[in-house]
Amino acid sequence: MSNLENLYEQSFSFKEELLQLKAQFEEEKEKAEAYNVKVEDLKKTMKQFEKEVKKVNKKVNKELYASTNMY
Repeated sequence: MSNLENLYEQSFSFKEELLQLKAQFEEEKEKAEAYNVKVEDLKKTMKQFEKEVKKVNKKVNKELYASTNMY
């Protein structure tokens, strides 16, 4: 009977450990999801910034071209 009791105690211990690991996994998953949202926001900001830089570059190039081609 002691072997059976020992196995029961081990299984109970494993179950507790699994529950702790599951909770830890969920917590890490939430952190990862929050991080991914921040990364996506940063990507959007970078795309907007790139668009603004292109506009400014275009304007500067146009003005530079106009100033060098004055007669």
